[in-house]
Amino acid sequence: MARSQSQLQIIEKNKAQVKQLVTEGKTVVEILKITKFSKPTIFKYAETKDIPYQHNICIECGSKFVAGKAFAICCPKCKTIHASKIRNQDLLNGIEGKDYIRCAICGIPSTEISVHLSQTHHITTTEYTQTYHKPFMCETMQDYKSNQITGSKNPGYQHGGKLSPFSKKYILAASTNISEVAKKAADTRTENENDTTTLEYWLKQTNGNKKEAEKLLQNRQRTFSKEICIQKYGKKKGEKIWTKRQEKWLANLASKSPEEIERINRLKMGSPYSISKGEKEIVQALRESNISIIHQFSKFVDKKKSFIYDICYGNKLIEYNGDYWHCNPKKYQPDYYQQKQHKYAHEIWERDAKKVTFAEEAGYKVLVIWESDYKKDPDITVRRCLDFLQE
Repeated sequence: MARSQSQLQIIEKNKAQVKQLVTEGKTVVEILKITKFSKPTIFKYAETKDIPYQHNICIECGSKFVAGKAFAICCPKCKTIHASKIRNQDLLNGIEGKDYIRCAICGIPSTEISVHLSQTHHITTTEYTQTYHKPFMCETMQDYKSNQITGSKNPGYQHGGKLSPFSKKYILAASTNISEVAKKAADTRTENENDTTTLEYWLKQTNGNKKEAEKLLQNRQRTFSKEICIQKYGKKKGEKIWTKRQEKWLANLASKSPEEIERINRLKMGSPYSISKGEKEIVQALRESNISIIHQFSKFVDKKKSFIYDICYGNKLIEYNGDYWHCNPKKYQPDYYQQKQHKYAHEIWERDAKKVTFAEEAGYKVLVIWESDYKKDPDITVRRCLDFLQE
């Protein structure tokens, strides 16, 4: 049946309207609301089926997007993240940090996110921890993986150096220049600023926070101790290895400048030998009086032993003794047992006396300041120190 001229004009008008709406970026749902046409009529008038069905909001990232039908997720990345959240939903019944962690970028819960970080966010675990300061593995998973390679389960268990290219017992030692390999590895760590035994490395990790960097370096240096040596090698061999290491360290320390020795000693003065508030205040007061003192001064007895004195100026030494740590004779009896140091008071006094005697025999004059005296009158105590150093 042939259409009248007026009907054709209406159809052409409707076609123009639909095409204009499509040009404006309207979706099928929006055109339906405006024109009241059916979907087949819209596609017929638009002369194309390539029209987005509706504007959607991604249930994962919340962004708006258009799709050919009513999708709830905007892209493969969001689909992966959403699927991971559903798959790991049971983890949320546990304790965050212990039984699971959340990705700091997208929030998915998981026991470990190393693969997720690589495939979804395209970053390494190192980049993730440095940027977000979050672990990429929960405590339970860490314990599980650690147990997988503990003791005899470790392929290199008790290999005695046979698997280390830095050991003389290396199975390929005959064809390997061990010293050259060690030097190259050390140079590479230095070039890449990855030498964990330097303050510069930890400053980089803490964004320049010197106090935190020194604390981390101190913890790093504690990975080698007499107790660890004895536990690893047995009492006799462990003590021998420890002594040899100490001799080497002391010889190296003796070759450094006074400023560097002071810095190293400060780092090593960790708990329970932390520098007291009173000592710091006296040091500050002396320096404000233009006295160029050395704080934490080392004096070597021999290659195996050295004493550290709190303040040095020329041939003058000042020892600031905490009442508890040094068992002030005015407060403690000789048979008092100091639990922190596992020594009786008279043993601590004997040790301190040897330290003072050694300094005096080496040509130094020594002034001992007790914590209680300083707290009683700080100004008089500081003046006493100044007079002693300037006399």
